[in-house]
Amino acid sequence: MNIMKTRYTFSMFGEEMPSDYIVIDIETTGIGEKHKIVELAGVKFENNKIVDVFDTYVDPGMPIPAYATAIHGIRDADVADAPTIREIMPYFCKFIGNSDIVGHNVRFDLDFLIRNGLDIDLQSRHIFDTLGLSRKYVTDAPNHKLETMIHWFNINTDKRHRAKDDSIATGELFVKLFDISKKG
Repeated sequence: MNIMKTRYTFSMFGEEMPSDYIVIDIETTGIGEKHKIVELAGVKFENNKIVDVFDTYVDPGMPIPAYATAIHGIRDADVADAPTIREIMPYFCKFIGNSDIVGHNVRFDLDFLIRNGLDIDLQSRHIFDTLGLSRKYVTDAPNHKLETMIHWFNINTDKRHRAKDDSIATGELFVKLFDISKKG
């Protein structure tokens, strides 16, 4: 893997809202390098509207620990016939294309994806972390977890700790944070 593709920095808001971006999220068997991805999603926004969704279970090649299932609800049976991350990654990279990337604590997601073959130039695009942006613009919140920000901004979501639903909620949070940044 080209080391240039793995280095990235986070962007702050400019004068204009990005016109198109992909919000990414993953669910995993746990935290750390020995753990694996069990769900991967990307939600493509153009002019702050959802235009496409990439969402799939991933066969982690290992049993999903009970503590992880307790968080996201994904069981071994759910991923039994799913493709591996190596099989999915070329399609996910194509889905991202040249779009900017948004995520909540996106370093976690990107680091997992890079270890698993993400092959896009991360230096040539803006990468926005709504965790860092919420810390900057929502100073009176008790914390900046996605769950807290969802409640803080009354963002509707069907499910929590599921990659597609968290991506959609993060996309809405991204817009709200941009709006706050322009008022300040």
